[in-house]
Amino acid sequence: MSVLSRALPFLALAGAALLWAGNYTVSRALVTNISPLVLGLARWALGFPVLLALSLRTFDAPSTGAALRQFGVEFRDGWRRWFWIGLTGMAVYSTLIYEALQYTGAVTGSLFNSLTPAVISVMAFVWLGERLSRAQWGGFWISLAGVLVILSRGRWDRLAALQFNAGDLIMTVNVFFWAAYSILVRQVGLSVPALRVAAHGSLMACLLLAPLLLVERIGWGHEMEWTSWQVAGLLFLGLGPAASATTLWNYGLVQVGASRASVFLHAIPLFTAVLTVAGLGEPLAWFQMTGGLLVVAGVLLTSLLRSPASVPTRDPVSDPTAEPRRG
Repeated sequence: MSVLSRALPFLALAGAALLWAGNYTVSRALVTNISPLVLGLARWALGFPVLLALSLRTFDAPSTGAALRQFGVEFRDGWRRWFWIGLTGMAVYSTLIYEALQYTGAVTGSLFNSLTPAVISVMAFVWLGERLSRAQWGGFWISLAGVLVILSRGRWDRLAALQFNAGDLIMTVNVFFWAAYSILVRQVGLSVPALRVAAHGSLMACLLLAPLLLVERIGWGHEMEWTSWQVAGLLFLGLGPAASATTLWNYGLVQVGASRASVFLHAIPLFTAVLTVAGLGEPLAWFQMTGGLLVVAGVLLTSLLRSPASVPTRDPVSDPTAEPRRG
């Protein structure tokens, strides 16, 4: 095997992390002029055709048309499942990210996202009765301490007075939507391949967001003037974080396994910091670095010291550290 062949999976994983970091940076620039609902709908409307094309290959069908019909039947028969998956992890989660970025920085937003594995573990304990080890509980509390550092901006008087940035609070709540989505997809089990879950969820997200956007546009009262930069940004959100990143991540997971791939998740805040400082000129504050280190340390403790009883079958769409399913 050549050096390039060995390096390709790791390059794919790094590329996925970079694209997800770009989601925070680009959308931070776009939300000043574009509604979060527009960003959320555009992301999944543009990403859905790519995810659909990839997911059709997972059907055992003689033709593309037959696979498309099977996809439609699967969506119709499981619409309740896809409703909750599309609502929590795609429609609400994505839109709230863009809403939060109107008030907080891209780096801070990505740091909150790093908390999700620890929250998933705790929600699985409450929701599914999965046992957590002392190390996992310790990791959760360490991560929570990091979140409090970020929320308070390193000022304990603000913490005592409950004076928080609105965007930080939105991102804190949003973590729980992603955790709920993760557990919902986990309950799907092995019955549906990961790419089809992503395609069904993105389609449902479009169906949920489109009427809300129509209501918003009616209330808005005037047409928005689009620039070439804004159109390019929307295309990036759909074809980059929504479609390409998912494809690259699944490829890398197949090649190197979940444990080595999961390390690249912690590169997302790093990439976001580099892109944001270089592209948007936002400064990197000490409380972001301190809180981020605590969050990542807690997540690593929660993820790496996982008790055997607490490791169910996982799905890479809901939990990017999971081994993707083939088929």
